Amino acid sequence: MTVSQKYIAPDVAHITVAGDKRQIAEKLKQFGPVTIYDIYGNEQKDEPAPSVPANFTPEDVVRKHIASTGGEAKWKEVKDMTMVMTTEMQGMQINIQTIRKAPNKLSLDVNAMGQSFQKVVFDGTSGYMTMQGQRKNMEEAEIKEYASEASMIRDLNYLDGKHTISLRGVEKVIDNAAYQIEIKSADGDIVNEYYDLKSGFKVKSEQVENTPQGPITQTTYYMDYKDGPLGLKFPNMIKQTVGPQTMEMKLKSIQINTNVKRRSI
Repeated sequence: MTVSQKYIAPDVAHITVAGDKRQIAEKLKQFGPVTIYDIYGNEQKDEPAPSVPANFTPEDVVRKHIASTGGEAKWKEVKDMTMVMTTEMQGMQINIQTIRKAPNKLSLDVNAMGQSFQKVVFDGTSGYMTMQGQRKNMEEAEIKEYASEASMIRDLNYLDGKHTISLRGVEKVIDNAAYQIEIKSADGDIVNEYYDLKSGFKVKSEQVENTPQGPITQTTYYMDYKDGPLGLKFPNMIKQTVGPQTMEMKLKSIQINTNVKRRSI
């Protein structure tokens, strides 16, 4: 305390906080002017948000995203999907292969230079994870997480009548305005999805993960949507932040309906 009183001058101190501006901005105003920056360090101006059209529902927002990426009928034609994304870590290229098989099976493999570092397998009801040869069966919370991740497009699940969805307003994501939709599952888990006003594409997801170190906000940005197999559109860049860590992933390849066998999952 003595050291901090000697070397920290409150009148010239700068406070830097990472997180959800809706939760922290008002609390910080007591210390002075608050400046908000996006993930690229660009200052975000506090401009009035566009108004929500009358009679426009959160279901309309979700349906627009589904339509913008190809449509419900096309998504329901997907029986299996194999996606490979790449990222860099300490100068080494990392491959992330995700295989999904309808209705709710998933396999995820993280590898580099021909060696697998991490694998996740979910068979629809249970699953396991391996890391550096150590195997661990999924716990209940992990089973729920991967049951959602196994969906070809989880936004379709939001319209199943088992989720409570609400339109929270309009927020700026990067440079564009987006509808903020709060999704609450039957178990009470909450995720906030952001959909671009003009294109309808989902541009951001945000949820709080409970960890041994306490709750941590996980934010995922979806960018650069392009045409893919079956006339569907996919984000070719995904940027994910978990606490202080950021990972940028690029889409390398995607295959649909290649008759993935059960043993691949």
